[in-house]
Amino acid sequence: MKEIYRDSSCSSEERAKDLIKRMTLEEKAAQLKSIPVVEAEVFQGKVQINGLEGTLKDGIGSFQLPGRSFCPEDSAAVINQIQKMAMEESRFSIPALIQEECLSGHVAKGASMFPKPIGLACTFDLELVRSVYRAIGSEAASRGGNQAFTPVLDLGRDLRWGRLEETFGEDVYLVSEMGYAAVTGLQGGEDGVEEGFLAASVKHFAGYGQCDGGRNFAPCHVTERMLWDEILPPFRRAIMEGKARGVMPSHSEVNGVPCHASYQLLKEILRDKWGFDGVVISDYYDIGRLESVHRIADCGLDAAAAALRAGVDMDLPDGKSYMVLPELCRGNAELSACLDQAVMRVLRLKFELGLFEQPFTDPKKAGKLVRCGEHGKLAFRAAAESLVLLKNENGILPLLTSVPLKIAVTGPCAHPVHFSYYSTAPAEGVSILQGIDEAAAKLGAEVFYEKGCGLTKQEISMDTEVDATMIEEPELYTLEEEEACLNRAVRLANTCDVVVACVGGSASTSREAIFKNNSSGDNDTLELAGQQRELLRRLSSTGKPLIVVSVGGKPYSSAELYDLPSAVLQCFYAGQETGSAVAEVLFGMVSPSGRLPVTIPYNVGQMPVYYSQRDSGLMKGYLLGAKKARYPFGYGLGYTTFDIFDISASSESFLAGEKLTISAWIQNTGLRAGVCVPQFYIRDRKSSVTRPAKELKGFLREELEPGEKRRVEFDVSEEMLCFTRLDGTYGSEPGDFEAMIGVNAWDYVLCTFTLKEK
Repeated sequence: MKEIYRDSSCSSEERAKDLIKRMTLEEKAAQLKSIPVVEAEVFQGKVQINGLEGTLKDGIGSFQLPGRSFCPEDSAAVINQIQKMAMEESRFSIPALIQEECLSGHVAKGASMFPKPIGLACTFDLELVRSVYRAIGSEAASRGGNQAFTPVLDLGRDLRWGRLEETFGEDVYLVSEMGYAAVTGLQGGEDGVEEGFLAASVKHFAGYGQCDGGRNFAPCHVTERMLWDEILPPFRRAIMEGKARGVMPSHSEVNGVPCHASYQLLKEILRDKWGFDGVVISDYYDIGRLESVHRIADCGLDAAAAALRAGVDMDLPDGKSYMVLPELCRGNAELSACLDQAVMRVLRLKFELGLFEQPFTDPKKAGKLVRCGEHGKLAFRAAAESLVLLKNENGILPLLTSVPLKIAVTGPCAHPVHFSYYSTAPAEGVSILQGIDEAAAKLGAEVFYEKGCGLTKQEISMDTEVDATMIEEPELYTLEEEEACLNRAVRLANTCDVVVACVGGSASTSREAIFKNNSSGDNDTLELAGQQRELLRRLSSTGKPLIVVSVGGKPYSSAELYDLPSAVLQCFYAGQETGSAVAEVLFGMVSPSGRLPVTIPYNVGQMPVYYSQRDSGLMKGYLLGAKKARYPFGYGLGYTTFDIFDISASSESFLAGEKLTISAWIQNTGLRAGVCVPQFYIRDRKSSVTRPAKELKGFLREELEPGEKRRVEFDVSEEMLCFTRLDGTYGSEPGDFEAMIGVNAWDYVLCTFTLKEK
């Protein structure tokens, strides 16, 4: 009789239960461990794997990014060989999970690279974001990937934090919707993982973005109300509605409890309340840090027991903390039951993904799919929609092409293209200089280049954050060291008609601050690094029209960046088509339509500046300083103008269980076609506890011809009005509300409605 675990007609649950009954403690523990590095060689199509001998006899849970250093076909062949070895050497032929990084593209040689999440959030285009992650998911799966450590659902509200670029911005609703789009894109649909895609793992659960001082690993102090009403909703949407199959806890502690040992987060909320039955994977080395950093465990045995009890299923990247599980569980019924639960979830995912039936992939398919033409077009569209025009005095943009122009391109971010980390290295894509040069050649313009200044003395190219351990802390150039370079840029500017200065940052100036070697990555300032401000001052002094492209993973606060130029284009890391997209916006082939997913302050001392604070948090500015932020959430200009007017509610009031519609006219009042992004906000006029000043509840992207107007509608449901009330229960309260439809969080039209008791 065929064993149940081998019978594909049985459910994943039944098969996993049957297999667990047959396994030893050592074999069970092996399913919760991973192998971080694989030594592989490919020569004339033949794969040689070294160093795995004797390590797979009990099986293995997963491998970490094993094919990232190879071209698509070779990486698929390498992963096929790894799976073959894992299955042949273990008693039950259990395949491994191939776990991958897919932040803005699959981190593997030759993969398509799209804008970072902070840039994708600028698009306010959910279908585009879903398409981007479908492309990423299909590329990773074609090479043999099964699980992605993506997306990041942390709220990015502290611009000092080096990981801001990995987030979808500051707003709960925007992050929730973008996260849902990313999960359903990676997994190929809305009901689990479809064939040809991979499991999404949402992170960092939870509160990671609220780390003290914007410093990675620092504690997170959040109230229960903030946890439930702001931090958890993006995860809830991705897990309960998007059906994400993986969760990664945060490095940090929340209110004194490390997330990797949080029974509240991982058991009571995630498992019991939300019904999550997928796999919880540790962030790298965080189980061991329960002892070494958080000091809630006496030894490694205690740390492993605490994580297992809380519900951490897999110990990444190397399984060293969970090596002690057989010793811990032998004779301990409670921990043995926890072990069986964890193994059940890992095996069930492997069965769900069909790995027992088809663990291998087709290298030729990977060769055709990865970085294909269709994905290149998608990368361009995503890059173009991610660009945010912040300033355009006297309509200097788009650049006139009716007369031959001499264009000076300068700045440390003009060339080469910057991807930051969690990307392929070296970056393969179109730099801004290359994009402008190519577009200008078609238009009869001339392009000249001088670097102007550098970012840091040691520029690095990173695949993942771990690469930061191999470099020293960056050193900035002095003014004396940059004098000659600055002078050359100024001389060039004086000979040209217009100057495009590309300034900002890179992974050398802001990145994930990993634990090892006490590596830094967060910032205590939002000023441009090095001599970039001096470069802008000198370029401005020439009197030539100055256009600035601000490149990086976060916005900067330098006054020179915003006050001196005639135009400012915000370009968060935009992927392989960065230069092509920037050029087409500058020359007017594409009209900018991006909107800010974060609020930009005048200086670092203003933070927090996110728009949805309580009224009392927005009430006071600083003495002798700016009273409000420089640019609001949702802000962005185009090459035309829009008006929003005549807002109304479909009725003055509605009952719980019913719906109400808020509508308004939007009109293109300019001379060019363009995309309007109407944003829908709600404000609770009176509640039992203090509430945000306003909250985003919807948005649209509407393309309008000159003079065209259109009525836009947003539905209001009782669910939109719910929050954690004074008594700790979650629900709505009857009363009056303000509904706003605007072009950003500050500029809107308003009407009122009432929620009545049943």
